[in-house]
Amino acid sequence: MKYVDRGADVTGSLYAQQIKKCIRKFEKNGEANQHKIFCSLKIMPHLTGPPLILAAIRDADFEILDHPPYTPDLATSDFRLFPKLKEYLKG
Repeated sequence: MKYVDRGADVTGSLYAQQIKKCIRKFEKNGEANQHKIFCSLKIMPHLTGPPLILAAIRDADFEILDHPPYTPDLATSDFRLFPKLKEYLKG
């Protein structure tokens, strides 16, 4: 893996290169034929060059698992806002 310098952009081509490096590592370790799942976190690198990135993922026979942009059962307000609001309203 290659670390990106602070403040540098992660481009679609860099992201695709990293995916290809992972694939080569799988092949080197004899794991190329195992079922591989790519979890899409809907973060910026996916938006910088989707055709290039998706091609690299599909060429590697990854199953793409879409991840929602939020997790509905773990809302931040449940942990921070509502307990304080309940305490305030309890009076």
